[in-house]
Amino acid sequence: MKIDLVGPQKRGLAMGLNEFAGYLAVALAALGSGYIAAKYGLRPEPFYLGVAFVTLGFFLSLIFVIDTRRHVSLEAQQASQTQNVKGIGQIFAITSLKNRNLFSCSQAGLVNNLNDGMVWGLLPIFLASFKMNVAQIGQLAAIYPAVWVCFKSTRAR
Repeated sequence: MKIDLVGPQKRGLAMGLNEFAGYLAVALAALGSGYIAAKYGLRPEPFYLGVAFVTLGFFLSLIFVIDTRRHVSLEAQQASQTQNVKGIGQIFAITSLKNRNLFSCSQAGLVNNLNDGMVWGLLPIFLASFKMNVAQIGQLAAIYPAVWVCFKSTRAR
């Protein structure tokens, strides 16, 4: 939504701020859930944090989120070189088969997200094999997205 509202000139900045905020939230959530798990145990208390995030996000979305379809359609009408994309199949064909640049961007995004998922899913198991306690695992699990926060903030300058 933020990316739709800023227009093409500031789209990169909006994307960078979005990435920065997302990784910061993940780092803080990992740190918080690690603290809760260390203090109260692995089940069910750390999951309450996720339930709270989902509930809060749902109600904040209902109240504050504005549909940006009008902004997107207005920008598409004003653009001089817009492609008339009709559906998901045509979008898939363009990004996967016809346009090598979009294909490489999609592939890079897939690999990046796969790396994140592997680290966040396997890192706690790996660290537990070294007899680390839950608090230490939570702290180390928070460092990975926090490094990305530092990287995003230095790249934005």
